Amino acid sequence: MCGIAGIVNLAGGAPEPTRVARMNTVQAHRGPDGEGLYAEGPVVFGHRRLAIVDLSERGAQPMTLEDVGLTVTYNGEVYNHVELRAELEASGVSFRTDSDTEVVLRAYAAWGVDAFSRFNGMWALAIHDARAQQLVLARDRFGIKPLYLARRGDELLFASEIKALLVAEPDLRAIDEVTLASFLAYGVQDDAPRTFFVGVEPLRSGTVRTYDLRSGTHSSRGIWSYALEEARERYDFERPAETLRELLADAVRLRLRSDVPVGTCLSGGLDSSSVVALAARHGPVRTFTATYPDRGLDEGPYAQAVVERYGCEARRIAPRPGPQLVSLLDRIGWFHDEPCLRPGMITQYFVMASAQGQVSVLLDGQGGDELLLGYASYAVPYLRTLAQEALQHPLDWDLKLKFWRDGRGLLGQPSASNLGSGSFWRLALEGVIRRLRRSAPQLAPSLQRHLAARGAQAPLAGANRIDAALYRDLTELSIPALLHHEDRTSMAFSIEARVPFLDHRVVEFALALDYREKVQGGLMKSVLRDAMRELLPASVVNRPDKLGYPTPVGRWLLEDAANVKEALLDGFAGRGLIARDQVEAAWAAHERGQGDPWLLYRWLSTELWLARFIDRPPVLHPPVVGDLLEAGRSASLEP
Repeated sequence: MCGIAGIVNLAGGAPEPTRVARMNTVQAHRGPDGEGLYAEGPVVFGHRRLAIVDLSERGAQPMTLEDVGLTVTYNGEVYNHVELRAELEASGVSFRTDSDTEVVLRAYAAWGVDAFSRFNGMWALAIHDARAQQLVLARDRFGIKPLYLARRGDELLFASEIKALLVAEPDLRAIDEVTLASFLAYGVQDDAPRTFFVGVEPLRSGTVRTYDLRSGTHSSRGIWSYALEEARERYDFERPAETLRELLADAVRLRLRSDVPVGTCLSGGLDSSSVVALAARHGPVRTFTATYPDRGLDEGPYAQAVVERYGCEARRIAPRPGPQLVSLLDRIGWFHDEPCLRPGMITQYFVMASAQGQVSVLLDGQGGDELLLGYASYAVPYLRTLAQEALQHPLDWDLKLKFWRDGRGLLGQPSASNLGSGSFWRLALEGVIRRLRRSAPQLAPSLQRHLAARGAQAPLAGANRIDAALYRDLTELSIPALLHHEDRTSMAFSIEARVPFLDHRVVEFALALDYREKVQGGLMKSVLRDAMRELLPASVVNRPDKLGYPTPVGRWLLEDAANVKEALLDGFAGRGLIARDQVEAAWAAHERGQGDPWLLYRWLSTELWLARFIDRPPVLHPPVVGDLLEAGRSASLEP
């Protein structure tokens, strides 16, 4: 895991290396173990290194292999580098390092852009092919690792984080109003091909873009697309629980490869607990957990049950920002470069803080809910799909019985939302009542007109309603935002986060699995429950509720009320994005215990982003926040 940056002059001029050096500096948190610059003709690459595999200087970057004329600056890990190295060596290729970086270069030299389809891992990289006079940019299948681009005249700039582009080209500090409108209205984040900054785009996930440095033209191609029939031929669906367990176990095994200490995040949920159980097959496991005493949010007993089952070395914290919440969010926002939708990333931030200095790699459970029907929000589209199928087969009484059983279980099961915790039905009813009692805040007309400009990806061909929803969450809505949070939050503490559920084999199998296999008797993610039943405590396997990094943001907003009110009422309300009276009414409702804390959090995050990145130029180093981070790092050890 590292930070990469670069400037390429597509007209043949030589970029100024000091600009890339500044890009390196602002991304120093991504790579505290070294930095490097490469300048050759129209290309300047920068790199900040977090050493994970081959800790020697031989693994430093940018890495150049003179014998093949290739130079790379690379962020990520190719987990199957051992197998790829053996394949290349068998064909006569010699290696000079033990790093996966050299495997990436040698693989590209041997197979060209087809090499990326052979990689199992996460990556964002730039390769300068001096002989062919080409620049190659590539990003992993699901966009686990970030890569942002900007074009200014003849120059192409790229970096792991947007702030690195801003320090090299300050004129990029302009709001993309389409993105801002979508965020404020719908809570949409990482809505490729746009960002919150005009002229800054993410390289789409699963894309290789090649620039001809002689003509300045470029072409793109994908390295992954989901094909239902191919997946059904590739994997064993006769025994789905066993197949899922085998695929996930191998994904965990590969992601334990490291020359530095590895740990796991453990929330107490099914996904992170499964990762711990499978990692424990390979040796002792260190876990990092955040819990809260708030009613309906405490997952501590579940996490403790897993810790005791596997004898984990556990570190457990109970974050409480108190009157430093706004200052903390300002610091977090500096790492994220954009407003943040989900309060859970505050909890995630403290978990990463507690792991700093203990491990350099953390495995996490992101992706399981989107692939295996883990959210309560999937209940209605699941039941609608099932009902539609039952109508198409009027004599299938087993299907009708399944609809009745799953419907009764899903709609009555414990759930959680920004309104609190309770049954799905109760939360849905409370949400309707609250919407009837007050009108939803309206965007300013200047922003409202931009909502129609927001595009959407093409639907998944041949998919039913629920499978299409899962695919869209994977590629467009939920997962891109969660991966953004995962990357920035972990890298804030120079930690590499790895996500076994997003191994492409697990993804392909889960997407192709019959949606009815994912819910049994009203319990979601039933296939994962069956897969892990013998490996996890019954309390974890059978728990019906889904919390997902629960964070008491409503209480926290009140504990820092003075600073929150200043930011919302003196700052955000005066920008004209939402009418002042609506912002004031929303805060007053929250003080009475009737408000929507997630909405207030979204507005607060927006205000802090505008003040940090738009009102003034970005600084090279993050703001300091009291002793909160030290408190997180010195968390108590659980027995």
